[in-house]
Amino acid sequence: MPAKDCTRAEFEKICRRHERNSRHDRVYVYGGFEIRTGRMVGIVDIGLIRRDIYQMANLGYQVHNQVWGRGYGKELAIAGSKIAFTHLHLNRVEAAINVDNKRSLALARSIKMHSEGLRKRYLFEDGKWTDNYVFTFTPEDFGLKGRPQK
Repeated sequence: MPAKDCTRAEFEKICRRHERNSRHDRVYVYGGFEIRTGRMVGIVDIGLIRRDIYQMANLGYQVHNQVWGRGYGKELAIAGSKIAFTHLHLNRVEAAINVDNKRSLALARSIKMHSEGLRKRYLFEDGKWTDNYVFTFTPEDFGLKGRPQK
């Protein structure tokens, strides 16, 4: 939804949905804010794929187009990954990136995410199945020790 179309009531509804999803351990959404001005520059979301023996999630990041090219995407992706490992106790995060998303592919490579290759017809986006490259991080990529399965 474009920001200009988002009413206060609609925004509050979105916030309630995010809170409900995190309470049920489905999706966690965090805002990224510029330190100097305090304005929001984007979001990172951590969508649980599976707990059980996997402990893995999909990492998403979105940067507002007014601040593209300033490194905020890298900061959001790294911070989101660290949150996934240190606070959510995950073992693995994946970023599934549409083959046409050149900026996001470049970002994943620049922060040294591990490329695992192409998944054909992986996600249903904009009314069609799309091919995605998958990139991953594990706790060890941040000098953290992976947690044993409980």
